[in-house]
Amino acid sequence: MTVTERAKRIKLLIMDCDGVLTDGRLYFSAAGEELKVFHARDGQGIVEWHKAGFRSAIISGRNSPIVEMRAKQLRDRVHLTGA
Repeated sequence: MTVTERAKRIKLLIMDCDGVLTDGRLYFSAAGEELKVFHARDGQGIVEWHKAGFRSAIISGRNSPIVEMRAKQLRDRVHLTGA
C-alpha cells in the first residue's frame, strides 16, 4: 500500500496543541495574559491538509482562547480545550 493510499484511510487528524503546534513554552504578559507561539508552516500544512479534503482537530488540556482562535483561523471543525 502506498503512502497516498494509507493517507486516504485517515478520517481525522487529531493534534495536541502544546508541544505539537507550539514549541511547548508558555509566555505570560505583564497583565497575566497567556501567550503562545505558532509556526506559520504548521498552519500552512494544516490548510493544505484541509484543501486535500481531510479533516483535523486540535485538543488541549488547558482552557485557552488562543487555541480556540488558532483552530478557527485554520478552519478546524473540531477543537476541544480543557479536556
